[in-house]
Amino acid sequence: MPDASGMICSGRQTVILKELNSSELRAVDILTEDLQNGNEPWLVISEVAFKTAPDENEAQNCPLPHFERHDNIFEYSDKLGPKNYLYIIGGGHCALALSELMSRLDFKTEVFDNRPGLSTIQKNEFADQVKIVEAYELIEHQIPEGNNSYVVVMTLGYASDKVVMRRLIDRDFKYFGVLGSKAKMATLMKELRAEGFQADRLDRIHTPIGLPINSRTPEEIAVSIAAEIISIKNA
Repeated sequence: MPDASGMICSGRQTVILKELNSSELRAVDILTEDLQNGNEPWLVISEVAFKTAPDENEAQNCPLPHFERHDNIFEYSDKLGPKNYLYIIGGGHCALALSELMSRLDFKTEVFDNRPGLSTIQKNEFADQVKIVEAYELIEHQIPEGNNSYVVVMTLGYASDKVVMRRLIDRDFKYFGVLGSKAKMATLMKELRAEGFQADRLDRIHTPIGLPINSRTPEEIAVSIAAEIISIKNA
């Protein structure tokens, strides 16, 4: 072909072009409002429909995204918005850098800290939500379990890290990582084992957190953590 790119890679994609009319403006408004409010609206596009609510059977049984095509008839459905949720416990410099980096990826990010006057909390315009908690002893009520939940613990220090780990260790997340040096984390894990926490639960914790890239600065640490999270997400 005279216009071939010469590239070795190949693949297929389907592009849907659908002309909307005034009767579908309400659906566009609903989608826009839901996304701005942090919700996850449905979008269904077919030959005859552009709507925000799927049939009950679609909502319960179809994998997402869902696409069917027969001759020239098609239907596409999906839930819009982020597919993954990152919960950062501790709002210091590394949390600020990680929030900025993850804001460019398919993650909704929430940051938790118990220090309302912290400068890095006030500067954090990248997280979708920043929540000030009175104490970390009830942090488990703030963070839902699930296969799309990723948790990073980077609080002020050893004692508060341990509190958070105790509260979350028996919960199921896609990823659970704790920031800290090898020596600190070895001591922490030893103490948790001595307290009776199960070895299989402790083994799920990624620590030292992040891929080993000899990171030093908050920005480099954020890159190492993000890379590890992505590797788990895409495994």
